[in-house]
Amino acid sequence: MTAPSPQTPKILAVIVTWNKRDALDTMLTSLKACGTRSFDAVLVDNASADGTLEMVREKHPWVRILENSENLGGSGGFNRGMRHGLNAPEKYDFLWLLDNDVYVHPGALEGLLGPALADPQIGMSGSAILLIDEPAHTQEVGALLPWSIGSPERLGEGPTRALDDAPLFEADYVAACSALVRTDAIRQVGLWDPAYYFMWDDMEWGVRFKRAGWRVVGCGASRVGHESYHDRRALGAVISGYMWNRNAFYFFRRYAPPRTRAWLLFCHCLITLNLASNYAADGRHREANALRRAVKDFLDGRMGRPPEELFAKPPPNEQQSSIPPDALREIHRIALVARDNPVAVRRIYDRLTELFPHAQIDTLLLSDNAELQRIPPPNARKALTTTFGKRLAIATDLVRHYNAVAAPEFLPRYYFELFPRWRIRVGSALNCVVTRRSIPSALMLAASHLTNILRALWFTIRTLAKAPPPVDYHRFEE
Repeated sequence: MTAPSPQTPKILAVIVTWNKRDALDTMLTSLKACGTRSFDAVLVDNASADGTLEMVREKHPWVRILENSENLGGSGGFNRGMRHGLNAPEKYDFLWLLDNDVYVHPGALEGLLGPALADPQIGMSGSAILLIDEPAHTQEVGALLPWSIGSPERLGEGPTRALDDAPLFEADYVAACSALVRTDAIRQVGLWDPAYYFMWDDMEWGVRFKRAGWRVVGCGASRVGHESYHDRRALGAVISGYMWNRNAFYFFRRYAPPRTRAWLLFCHCLITLNLASNYAADGRHREANALRRAVKDFLDGRMGRPPEELFAKPPPNEQQSSIPPDALREIHRIALVARDNPVAVRRIYDRLTELFPHAQIDTLLLSDNAELQRIPPPNARKALTTTFGKRLAIATDLVRHYNAVAAPEFLPRYYFELFPRWRIRVGSALNCVVTRRSIPSALMLAASHLTNILRALWFTIRTLAKAPPPVDYHRFEE
C-alpha cells in the first residue's frame, strides 16, 4: 500500500482465516479497492488445508502472512494478529479487524476512522453489516446487550437507506467482521479471551471496552457485506448450538450484574435443556447431545475448541426424509412457523409444496424480525408469541384450521406444535421428518421439561458457588 504521511494514522488490517480460499480471495480484492487511505494488512491463517496460502502469495503479495500450526479459532487467531500489530515497528494507531468472508464496500475505512479521529474516547468503531447478496438491507450496526434478557438487540436493522439519517449508533459491542480499534485502548483493556474460541468473544470485548470507559459505536457511513447470520446458523445447528450456549454461560457468569446473574443463568440453562429435550423427541440426537454437552462442559470448565465429535458429519439416515404413507393422504392444510431466516423458510415452503402438492400451506410469522419483511414468505401472516394469550390464540387457531404444523429443525419447538395431528420438522438438507401426534410422547416431553427446571436450578447453584477462573488479557508479547 502507499506510504502514509506523518499526519496520517497508521492502520493495520487483521484478517483471520481457515479453509475459505475463494471467499478470502474476494474479500482481499474488495479490501484493496475500498479507498485511497493507506493501511497495511496481515493475514493469520489457522492451518488451512485448501490452498489458501498459495492463493494469497500468488494474488495478494501485499498481505503479510502469519501461519498457525493449528486452528486457534477466531479468538486465538485475532489475538495473534493483534499481538503482531501491537509489537510491530510501525507503531500502529489502529487495528482493523476483518472477517475473511466480508465484502468491503468503498469508503468503509474512512467511515470508521472519521468518528474515531473526531472523538479520542471512541475505542472501537464497527461497520454497518449489510446482507452480502442484498446490500439494500442492513443486518446490524452494532448491538446492545440488555441484561434483563441477555440476548443481543441489533441496532440499525432494516433498509440501508435509513443509515443516512443515523450516522452513529452507541453500542455495547460491534461485530469483529469489521471493527476499527484504537491500539491505546487495546493496551488498556487487553486482548480477547481465548476460552471462547468463537462466538461471544467480540461481544465480551465490547463490554470490557465500555466498562473501561471507552465509547463503542456503530458507523452507518462504513459498510461491509456479510452472509446472513440466520442462514449460517441454519446450516450448523450442532456446532453453533454448542458454542453459543456454552459461551453464553461463561459470559453471563463473568459479566451479568449481580441482580440478574442468577436469573439469566437459570433461564438460559432451562431454555437450552428444553431445546435439547425437543430435539431428542424429534429424533435429532446429535443436536440434543450437543446442547447437553454445552451445559456439562461449562460446568466442568472445558472451554476453547469444541469437542472433535461435534464436527463429524451426520449419518446418511439423518439427511433422509421420513414420511408415513398416511401422512401424504391426510395432510391437507399446513402451518409453516417462521421466526427468522427468510431464505431457509422459502426453501422449506417450496419443499413442502413438492411433497404435499394438494395441501394449503400458510406461513405464520412468529416475530417482527426485519429479515422476514424484506423477503415475505408466501401466504404469510403475523402470529406473534410475545404473550401467553397470543400463544394460546395460535394454539386455538392451529386446532381449528390446520392438521399439520411444519418448522425448521433449528427453530425451538413451541408447545402449540403439539396440537395439530401431524408435525413436520425440516432439516438443513430439506429432509422432512413427519410424526403423528401422540399423547404419551407429549406427556413424556412435558415431564422432561419439568425435570429440566430442577436441573437448571442445580446448574445455577453450582455455577454461582465458584468464582470464574482468572484471565490474563494483557499477554501482548509475540
